Amino acid sequence: ASRLQLLENIVLSLQVAIRQQQQDIEHEQEMLRSQRHWLESRRSADIREVEGAHPRQLSDDANTAMDHIWLILCGALVMFMQAGFAMLEAGTCRAKNVQNILLKNLTDVCVGTLGWWALGWGFAYGNPDDDGDGKLDHGFIGHSQFFSNGFAEANDDGVQTVKTSPVGWFFQWAFCSAASTIVSGGVAERVKLPGYVCYSFLM
Repeated sequence: ASRLQLLENIVLSLQVAIRQQQQDIEHEQEMLRSQRHWLESRRSADIREVEGAHPRQLSDDANTAMDHIWLILCGALVMFMQAGFAMLEAGTCRAKNVQNILLKNLTDVCVGTLGWWALGWGFAYGNPDDDGDGKLDHGFIGHSQFFSNGFAEANDDGVQTVKTSPVGWFFQWAFCSAASTIVSGGVAERVKLPGYVCYSFLM
């Protein structure tokens, strides 16, 4: 009798466990159905959005990408002029001044970059081209985009859209820093570092 009672208890516990598993399975099936319904509705909304959007031209995207790659490559090559000027100036001055010359070439890049970022780009290219004639408006000197202000735009949702200005900024920055390095060879061993730092920033 005790064994029979034990078997009945085991069967009852198994039945309870099976019912619990069936309930868990039904709950998971319900969740899967709701997720499937959400995915289908989302897919339909995405399809409608894509169908209503203007088709993008692959050729336009490829041309823009190639323009950016070309400008970055050319800017990097111009940047290598810094190393060439450093080697030239280090080889034509006395050995005791080589470290000073190399430090001034590094100063050109660091301080010149700050000056170009803060004021240089804004003065050179800060004016808009509202009339579309390819020339900057508002006269001689720029008056906007100082400190990279205006390089990106945000829509109502807060999504940032970067303009093409950073690519032009990098390309022109390479020439700006290289131009100031040219002068460092002419004043090698003839100028003190504080004055040269001021010159690099203003250049």
